Amino acid sequence: MNVKTFLLAAALSLCAATTAKSNVVFQELTLDEVRHQATQQDKLFFLYFSADWCMPCRWMDQHTFSDSRLAEYANAHYLPVKVNMDKTIHKALSERFSVTKIPTVLIFSAAGVLLERAENSLDAAAMLDLLKTYDQPTHHRRPTVTTVATIPAEPVLDSPRPKLDAQAASAAPAVPTFFRPALLPDAAEAPSQAAVEPPRPTIVTDSKLILAPQPMLVNEPIRPSQPMLASSSSVAVSPASFTPRSAAAAAAVRYGVQAAVHTDYQQAVRELTRLEAKYGQGAELYPIQENGATHYRVVLGAFDLKSEAERFHLYLRRNDILGVIITLP
Repeated sequence: MNVKTFLLAAALSLCAATTAKSNVVFQELTLDEVRHQATQQDKLFFLYFSADWCMPCRWMDQHTFSDSRLAEYANAHYLPVKVNMDKTIHKALSERFSVTKIPTVLIFSAAGVLLERAENSLDAAAMLDLLKTYDQPTHHRRPTVTTVATIPAEPVLDSPRPKLDAQAASAAPAVPTFFRPALLPDAAEAPSQAAVEPPRPTIVTDSKLILAPQPMLVNEPIRPSQPMLASSSSVAVSPASFTPRSAAAAAAVRYGVQAAVHTDYQQAVRELTRLEAKYGQGAELYPIQENGATHYRVVLGAFDLKSEAERFHLYLRRNDILGVIITLP
């Protein structure tokens, strides 16, 4: 009897251990901690927003995240983090990413850039496909090294050179002949005055050198174009009298996204460099005066259409940068 009891307990323990290993292991990390680990380990991560009272969330806990294939892939390639909406410390995180529905899954790259937002319940197969879709080399910090096959070197033959001496006719094989039609000017268009003849190109025949006809030269001096003055001819010409672009281009309105404002110039420059490298958009500093102090606005992008600026603004909001759209000066 004791032996049977022992075997039953061992079997239950083994089943429990197997079940625990087949679940997705959610880590208790803050957003800063998971971003740091993702950078160090070069892994993507996802945030799973749920609550104890949410029935679809309970369904995903029991059926989706307990799938063995999903658990094996997610634990190996991602850093999973579960966000409980009932906890006070997680409410700020939900407001930060504008999470209004649960369950919600947010997928981030290894650099911490938001890639995808799924605001519905997912089964194991759909969740696995979603994770595999965004686990690409472009979403990692270190690019994947690919092996390039070595191409065996082949001997390079010299190009055939025409023979120019008198023995070319008797040589074998025969020297190729190069020919083009002569450029003969009409008699009516011939220049009235002789011009200095530049060196003439030559045409190679079988055994002779023939001078090509001299192309027609127009006997007319080239006069430099005069710049247009700003007003009358009495105004002195200066660099400020010219405009670098047309009036239509100068009147065009361009838009940018103000991503940050700093009072310290060095801090503004560091923020500009960081944002420009992260989002791949040109950035500029625009100083403004407020209450007798100088503030520096960090502006990303220079868009011709306001709709383009709005799309980029929405992308920044999804990456935790609120910002505002401004008209560039």
